[in-house]
Amino acid sequence: TVSRFLPNAVTYRLLKQLGRDDQKLKQSLDANLGAGLQRLYALQHLDGGWGWWADDKSQVYISAYVVQGLVEANRAGYGVDQDRLDRGIAFLKTALENQTAAKAQGQSSASALNARSYVLFVLAEAGQPDRGRTVALYDQRATLDLYARSYLLMTLKTLGGGDERVAVLVGELMGSAILHATDAHWEERTQDYWNMSSDTRTTALALQALVRAD
Repeated sequence: TVSRFLPNAVTYRLLKQLGRDDQKLKQSLDANLGAGLQRLYALQHLDGGWGWWADDKSQVYISAYVVQGLVEANRAGYGVDQDRLDRGIAFLKTALENQTAAKAQGQSSASALNARSYVLFVLAEAGQPDRGRTVALYDQRATLDLYARSYLLMTLKTLGGGDERVAVLVGELMGSAILHATDAHWEERTQDYWNMSSDTRTTALALQALVRAD
């Protein structure tokens, strides 16, 4: 549901920033965003999170993905139920405090840390960054996949601009790029299926993080 409207919401916001008003895109976004938001509201669990289904346990990564979608919908100028968003944010904060939740769901420690980086990024995007946990995760960055380091870099940039940690992560990302004569890309050592990882997404996130850090 989020994947249907999130790319359109981002695209529409960027087009508005460029001074272009694409009415066809807006009409499409109006239709699928309105339906998508109502579906997300209906699927939100009592604890404020979301799972794969209406009646399963809330999943940390999926919940963060939904919150990111709601934040982007807000940025695109669409009214989002603030209570629903606040409950989603509260679930993510609780998940950060509960170190055992991911392991209880069978997730590996490395995958849980990757998800943690994404949650911290989403909270920062929502205007509620967690400096302490972000800095603590930086000290564990060697265990993070490249895409999670990209999220961490963007979160640190939001927190502190020219922080030394930002420079270190920029250097590590640049050093891990696979270079060819005319292009560059990134590849993960393993695929983090819990968090829907792919080398294409990692390359996009690494580029996004480097652009933000520049």
